Amino acid sequence: MAGLRVGRVILDRSVRANLTLHMVMIIGFAWFGSMTFTAYEVGAIRGLGSNSLFISWLYAVLRV
Repeated sequence: MAGLRVGRVILDRSVRANLTLHMVMIIGFAWFGSMTFTAYEVGAIRGLGSNSLFISWLYAVLRV
């Protein structure tokens, strides 16, 4: 057998590579997305948000 058996389905090398790539991308996006809720990232983005014309009004509204 030249592939990986998952249940009754045998996956070949290109399908396994594709699934691995997708899982790595999902984990990476989830990790970077979850970092936006940490105090470190909030402190880093505060200067950009407070000087932006489009976002600075949110600081007054949300009392940040």
